Amino acid sequence: MGDDGDYALHSPYEAVNAKVMHIHDSGWAIAEERRGVRAGCIRIYDTAGYAPEKLRKIMHDADIEVVGAMGRKSKNIAERDGMRLDIVAGVIDKSILMALCGKRCLIPTNGGMVEHAMKRISDYVEKSGIWINVGVVGEGS
Repeated sequence: MGDDGDYALHSPYEAVNAKVMHIHDSGWAIAEERRGVRAGCIRIYDTAGYAPEKLRKIMHDADIEVVGAMGRKSKNIAERDGMRLDIVAGVIDKSILMALCGKRCLIPTNGGMVEHAMKRISDYVEKSGIWINVGVVGEGS
């Protein structure tokens, strides 16, 4: 998988986002036009090779919308460099939920947590049958 923030274009999952405008007594509903939402992506960044300019480029190229840091080192980096954190607890599960809503997520973490996050997300994909574009970025830094 590339470093880009591609949506899960080959996913059979597509959430439907529609607002119910009125429900008749007979049970029929009038809803606004339905809009499909494709699953987004999750990128995992190993902070062991952290370089601020490299991470900013990855975030820009992947059009990252949600950032959730795992581990003290990653949270310290975010605080020191002024990176906004949208998720600080339950990062993997919340990132999966955000990706299901069509968001492109980044999880800065390091060490064994990189593999742990990949495994947890891959397990979710396998069990649910909902494909989420997931990959590790910035390796070999």
